[in-house]
Amino acid sequence: MKNEAIEQMKKSVELPVIMAPMFIISNSKMVINACTSGIIETFPALNARTEEILENWMEEITTELEKQKQFHPDKKVAPWGINFIVHRSNKRYVRDLKLIEKY
Repeated sequence: MKNEAIEQMKKSVELPVIMAPMFIISNSKMVINACTSGIIETFPALNARTEEILENWMEEITTELEKQKQFHPDKKVAPWGINFIVHRSNKRYVRDLKLIEKY
């Protein structure tokens, strides 16, 4: 990571914490709540049981975090990430990767 990216990340978090992706438990609401609390959150892509659900989650996360940034410009909103299985056994690999690129 370039120094700029590291500095930007430091500015967007309250604590240097990454909430681990938890199988079955992590979801879009957890991501939104963690990020608006100032910690980085990730979730397993396959927790969204279908491609449609994954897209809905990613849209919801993106929209809600942007709203928070607009309505509370002084508050830190941390970035989020996704745990993506790249093994050939992942039947959704191509479709999910396209969604990740989109969001």
